[in-house]
Amino acid sequence: MPNSKQNEILDLLQAYPAGNIYTLAPRDYVYRGFDYFQKERLIDFKWTEDGTALTSIVKGHALYSVIFSANSKVLSFSCDCPAWSPSTQCKHVICSLLTIKHLFHPASFNKTYRDYSSREYLLASLKREKTHTEAIVTESSYTIVIVKDSGIQDIY
Repeated sequence: MPNSKQNEILDLLQAYPAGNIYTLAPRDYVYRGFDYFQKERLIDFKWTEDGTALTSIVKGHALYSVIFSANSKVLSFSCDCPAWSPSTQCKHVICSLLTIKHLFHPASFNKTYRDYSSREYLLASLKREKTHTEAIVTESSYTIVIVKDSGIQDIY
């Protein structure tokens, strides 16, 4: 269940104006971020233990982490890719914001998921509602998602 800090971040992400996404970065970064969104390059969300930050994992040439946090009702984001700077956001931030907006409000950006379960997985991860253990392993251009049913007991 989300705590108050997580709720603040989720509320700020939901309220973030979709039109503002287009003004965060130079046009080519916005186009590439939209392409990443269409190709479902955001593969997972992870919350910090204390719920003070949300990380989206975006597959580019490598796996990049986009970190969302809130301070005094102000949403901030950063990316660990070499193109990111506080004044010029990167395609990974654009992809993350587009994906989040679409998860909360599907009509905001037109998108069809190749596999509807991937949308459900991302939405559950975003809301921190996972009911089973997931492991994601990425090699070259393949992504393997291993899902453990909560009814299966581990044997050591």
